[in-house]
Amino acid sequence: VLRAHILPLTNVAFNKSGSRFITGSYDRTCKVWDTASGEELRTLEGHGNVVYAIAFNNPYGDKIATGSFDKTCKLWSTETGKCYYTFRGHSAEIVCLSFNLQSTLVATGSMDTTAKLWDIEKGDEIVTLSGHSAEIIALSFNTTGDRIITASFDHTVGVWDVGTG
Repeated sequence: VLRAHILPLTNVAFNKSGSRFITGSYDRTCKVWDTASGEELRTLEGHGNVVYAIAFNNPYGDKIATGSFDKTCKLWSTETGKCYYTFRGHSAEIVCLSFNLQSTLVATGSMDTTAKLWDIEKGDEIVTLSGHSAEIIALSFNTTGDRIITASFDHTVGVWDVGTG
């Protein structure tokens, strides 16, 4: 049992091999851990509020995305902890996120009823997926990366074309 966050955890995720895992917390940080030793490898700091949604860009595992109640998503280097980009554009808390399998996009879902797709090479917003009437609380890419599904408190699932929005 590892205790390193000073406030409760919000999320956990493994990299593909299971050699590392990450934790998100109300303390506004994401920590990277070595699974075998239990050693804390680094702390990703910079969010202004709860870090709620976290993910590795599996199967590669060289990048981490963090989504926060501060309405931003940050993209980090797993190895160095450097923040590549801060994605801004949501008007409410980010509560879910996912990389596509090709590791070219990260999707964020928000309490603002929208999802956004971000280009992780350029750091740009690609498209906003608007159509839900309530908060988006889950999302997932298909394996080919041409579709994304969103689940909302409005009792619906949206199936979206990634290329056209």
